[in-house]
Amino acid sequence: MLFPNTYDILNKRIFTHNQAELVPIRYEDRLLIMKWRNEQMYHLRQSQPLDQDNQDKYFKETVSKLFKKINPEQLLFSYLENSELVGYGGLVHIDWEKRKAEVSFIMNTELEKDYFDHHWSNYLHLIERVAFDDLLFNSIHTYAYDLRPHLYKTLENNGYRIVTHLKDEITIQNQLKDVLIHQKNNPITIRNAKKSDLQTLFQWSNDPITRINSYNIEPITFENHTVWYQKQLDSDTATVYILMNRNSPFGVVRFEKNHDHSVIGITTAPKSRGKGLSATMLNIACRTYRSISIKPIYAYIKEENIASIKSFQRSKFIFEKKIEQKRIPSVLYIRRE
Repeated sequence: MLFPNTYDILNKRIFTHNQAELVPIRYEDRLLIMKWRNEQMYHLRQSQPLDQDNQDKYFKETVSKLFKKINPEQLLFSYLENSELVGYGGLVHIDWEKRKAEVSFIMNTELEKDYFDHHWSNYLHLIERVAFDDLLFNSIHTYAYDLRPHLYKTLENNGYRIVTHLKDEITIQNQLKDVLIHQKNNPITIRNAKKSDLQTLFQWSNDPITRINSYNIEPITFENHTVWYQKQLDSDTATVYILMNRNSPFGVVRFEKNHDHSVIGITTAPKSRGKGLSATMLNIACRTYRSISIKPIYAYIKEENIASIKSFQRSKFIFEKKIEQKRIPSVLYIRRE
């Protein structure tokens, strides 16, 4: 059968880290997944062994339909290392209103003894890219029976903290077992700019790379910046957001509301460049700005600024046309959702 290979809800199809990658779950992996699940039933919410007929039916009738859904109840992935299937998992029990989900993961049973922490850590890094960077979830969590204490150590080493400890929650082999829920919050947050950001934004604005990518390439005086910034804070049409990563500012996104659209501008802190954060900044800022305006958002970008163009492309901005902006060859990208 022709099985889908791209989730419509995601901006990216493949997520990579070191030699590992997450790809949308593949039909060809279903039997190995079935084998590993049957071998590891003791820690899963699975009461009976799976068989091939049921597994085939589940992939064809349930999993295949997830790829086109606007708000799928789960997103499943094949986890590969050096192009070889090592495990599978995903985001399940997704709450789209609260933007949170449970993390699931099962790895090759034969690798658990020696490579448990290695693969779990790589997988967590990748699934966080999906949940936090692409989907902009507020938090993700794990739900685990108190059977594998080494799992908790790995979770805690990767920044997860116990939020719920359910005593005697489940009976396994006639013994009551606890359930522990570990959670991690999205480290990237957004807030409105304030007066105390003046000096930080002045420094970012005068960074040489920022100036080269701007339409006004001349250095900015502190006096002019102060006057301009105060006008932004007092304006009824301008909205300025500061993006924070673990409570440290790393970027600013500005919107200027016009009659039938808004214009967006973005600056990344020099120390945060090259970390793939720009697309995340844009997604978070645009989603937040939607509470103010639902009109299209225009982005004018110098044609030579390839890195910025790619960031906007990854953030649901669609190429509209080539133009001259302030006599400089440019492109116009528009985000309508």
